[in-house]
Amino acid sequence: MLDKLPIEPAEPQHVIIPVDRWRLVQTQDKQYIVKRYTFHTLERAHVFVREVMEYEMRMKHSANILVEQVSSSDTRSVVISVRTSGIDIVTEIDKEFARYCDVIFRDVVYNVHS
Repeated sequence: MLDKLPIEPAEPQHVIIPVDRWRLVQTQDKQYIVKRYTFHTLERAHVFVREVMEYEMRMKHSANILVEQVSSSDTRSVVISVRTSGIDIVTEIDKEFARYCDVIFRDVVYNVHS
């Protein structure tokens, strides 16, 4: 066992990505929840947005989706904001939508097969 020293550190197979939390934003006339997701490849950002939009269609509940390029790299930032239109407040369906976005994010970023 001592013949294998010193141990060389290995690079992790998957990059750990810092994740923002959902924030409640309140203005005079409405409230909504918002979160920023970061992807190190354009392909993963695309898959995430597509999955969120498919969920929107199934739930018949929409979100605002903003995709931004981070510097000159392939890194993309996707900002999701959700509120219930008409009453302009955050409802239980918005919270469910937010939780599902987090599930999609984990699937897209940490899926070893993609």
